[in-house]
Amino acid sequence: AAGLGGQPQGKPRAAEPTPAAEPEPEPAPRPQPVAAEPKPEIQPEPRLQPAPVQVASAPEAAVLEAEDERDEEEIVDAPWSDDDAMPAYMQQPPLEDEPSSFVFDGDWQRLVADLGAKLGAARMLAHNAVLKRWDQQRLELAVPESFRHMSGRDYQEKLKAALAERFGHAVDLAVTVEELGMETPAMTDARLRQEQLAVARECMQNDPVVQQMVREFGATLLIETIQPVQE
Repeated sequence: AAGLGGQPQGKPRAAEPTPAAEPEPEPAPRPQPVAAEPKPEIQPEPRLQPAPVQVASAPEAAVLEAEDERDEEEIVDAPWSDDDAMPAYMQQPPLEDEPSSFVFDGDWQRLVADLGAKLGAARMLAHNAVLKRWDQQRLELAVPESFRHMSGRDYQEKLKAALAERFGHAVDLAVTVEELGMETPAMTDARLRQEQLAVARECMQNDPVVQQMVREFGATLLIETIQPVQE
């Protein structure tokens, strides 16, 4: 049908559907409080209690003391009779007699050799002196002019100390400077060394092996290098 004013009326438009309301988001769950783990309790270390000291009463102390005295008085009988010999391992070694005093026989060179390192600074005086007179209480020495400086008091005192230790008592000492034409210990040592050297060189020259090497190979024996073995 025509509408008013001769304008055709159109079809009524259908009502637009109302959009559905969006659902509200659910609230996030609240975190639940976590219960704190209980801390382990620290147990205090047990204290060591000192052991009670037991004090013996007066009667008990007297008994213990009496038992100790009785133990000390007890004597254990030996497993052998008086007629039997004591085992060797239980016998005490006999006491050694004290060494008797040294008896000097006048051999000055041997005495000097026996003293050896005990002479100390007096060694030069002893080795270059000769014995003029002697007894068990006094020694008289003489040194050549070349060793006059060895006759001083300091060297004499040191030699007296070494002699006193060897003799077992104090010894008087007198030193003079003179030529006696006698061999001192130093002279004797030098002469013996030369004799040993001569013997050693002669042995090497007469050795058959050495002679063969000289003869066949033209070897030369160096005599100056030969020295005797010092024992």
